[in-house]
Amino acid sequence: MPTPFYYIKKNISLLIVLFSFSVQLQAETYVTEKTVQIDRCACAWYIMRQLDADPHFLFFSSPQKPPKGISYDFFGAEYFHKGADCSYTTMIKRHMKRKDPALIKINIIVNDVNAWQNTKNSLTNDIKRLIDSYHDHGIEDTDIYQRTALIFDALYRSYGGETKFAYPAQAKSQLVTLPTNTGEHSEALKNQEQ
Repeated sequence: MPTPFYYIKKNISLLIVLFSFSVQLQAETYVTEKTVQIDRCACAWYIMRQLDADPHFLFFSSPQKPPKGISYDFFGAEYFHKGADCSYTTMIKRHMKRKDPALIKINIIVNDVNAWQNTKNSLTNDIKRLIDSYHDHGIEDTDIYQRTALIFDALYRSYGGETKFAYPAQAKSQLVTLPTNTGEHSEALKNQEQ
């Protein structure tokens, strides 16, 4: 007859196996069009934090045929606008996360920009302008995803999101250096350094 220790050890092993399946890295490929905006950034954040700890993002230019992968936020994609819903909304609805109040509040921000409304929400406008400025400085789409993920992480936590289910930010090995300031401001900075 097995000892009680045998049953404890067997149950712990089973729990470890079940837990490892629940937090496994999926490493799927996700496909969207180049020149990301708020909806694509929100989708990428949701993918990185809620669906896949090791996602691979591919971008294509229209009218090229999209590469194989899970597609989002372009016409004909698996996750795209449905009625008044943006792609991000479609994604959270499909994955049954729409009861999370923090995701719903982020959805209001994303849908506000994407609904082509003349919004008076300053946060919505600020995020849109920030993404536009990244493009103006030539920052790559994957780097924009990493930068906006920090914003969405902060929003999610501030809205009461349960961060224990969110994956940590994926670090990028390359930093983008923005152009230095010119004029009087630059002179003031040089004087402070001396």
